[in-house]
Amino acid sequence: LRCLCFANVNPLTLVLMATMDVRFYKRYPSSHTRAFATCVIPYLSSSSVHASYMCFVLPVLICLSVTMSSLRRAVFEIALVATLVVSCTGTTGYEHLTCGSSMKLQHQNSGCRLHSHEINYGASGGGSGQQSVTGMMSETDANSLWTIMGTPSRPCIPGARLKCGTTIRLQHANTGKLLHSHSGFVSPLSHNQEVSALGSYDSTDPADEWMLECTETLVSRTQPFRLKHVQTGYYLHHTSRHTYQRPIQGQREICAFPHASEYNLWRAEQGFFVKPTAESF
Repeated sequence: LRCLCFANVNPLTLVLMATMDVRFYKRYPSSHTRAFATCVIPYLSSSSVHASYMCFVLPVLICLSVTMSSLRRAVFEIALVATLVVSCTGTTGYEHLTCGSSMKLQHQNSGCRLHSHEINYGASGGGSGQQSVTGMMSETDANSLWTIMGTPSRPCIPGARLKCGTTIRLQHANTGKLLHSHSGFVSPLSHNQEVSALGSYDSTDPADEWMLECTETLVSRTQPFRLKHVQTGYYLHHTSRHTYQRPIQGQREICAFPHASEYNLWRAEQGFFVKPTAESF
């Protein structure tokens, strides 16, 4: 059962967890502690916890606790739980945004996610007729995933940490189109500069390029940043004031705006993040 549920855990870890189970079952016969040994410990052995701690330190500590007096064991168990919490919520090496990661970009002010789909803007009224880019409040919609890429002149290595000031492209995961903007076309509702999705992985259009603007050396996953359109100097922008009706009712307008403000701050939300490498991009 454990091998089926935790197939990504290496065999040594499985053996050590089985040893821990035996110690728990012998020392703590009650049902709730058995449930802890069977369910919680293997869950904590996932990639969010340092493997060296789970594989070596924790089993030794648990085995030593068997010989303790009741008072010392109680103090130990409290310390153990606190250590597990710190280990689960602490630094895991994924603090910075990396090239090749697929993520959901969340607007700092409104909470909506940058979104796209196979629905085009109208070609009349100043629109381009290209694939539309909107804001979506749903946390689970797969059409809100974007993959970080380098530019044609400067490809990036997957896992490279992104520096503030780096120019990137964002590829919509489901349609393969690139986040795009251009002067001469206006957004449907606010009549700011239009943001669309256009081209593909091998496109060389400089209008697909965006600069990461932030205050630190590296782009943090927990701190907001801006995406500045390199060709026009406009920022990826949203105000919550403009909402579409049919056929994309409830979705928000995303546009490009000439000035930096609180309405063009974004941060990396859920996603599939590539493990950082030593070098930065």
